Amino acid sequence: MGCLFLLIITMNIQLSKENRQHLITERNAKIATFLAPVFITSLLGLVFIVFVSSWIVKLIAFITSFSLIFHFYKTLFPSNIFKDLRSNKKEVSIVKVTDKINQTNYGYTANPLVDLTSQATHTYYKIKFENSSAIEVEKSFYSTVSVGDSIKIERALYSNTLLEVHLC
Repeated sequence: MGCLFLLIITMNIQLSKENRQHLITERNAKIATFLAPVFITSLLGLVFIVFVSSWIVKLIAFITSFSLIFHFYKTLFPSNIFKDLRSNKKEVSIVKVTDKINQTNYGYTANPLVDLTSQATHTYYKIKFENSSAIEVEKSFYSTVSVGDSIKIERALYSNTLLEVHLC
């Protein structure tokens, strides 16, 4: 597929095998963050239900455990990634780069002596487009792209997960 310059083109095409694997990895990471609090909450609820003799405390522990599990399910469960995997579609956009942003964030600890000797940093490399949205990219890709270049962005259709970025 060729790239057209100075136009924003968006189309839906099928996911490649690598794209599906990327979405499955994202889904598994989100499910793991869902299961850890559910497991801990269930374990604590079970301890209260088994070892506490008062029926009212058992009822409160059961209701609390169930409501926390339901809350974690509704807020953390990645249903959009499942929609992406079922639909097998991705959105491909060809956009023009309007700006490059290099931002460094500094981490601080509670120990001032550590902050003086070694300070943790994280550098973000972002590329802005014509429609004023931006994506974070790796340093190697950031150094190859210049303002005015056209790039192809591949995103998942429902979860908006960034799958691939290519220079046209």
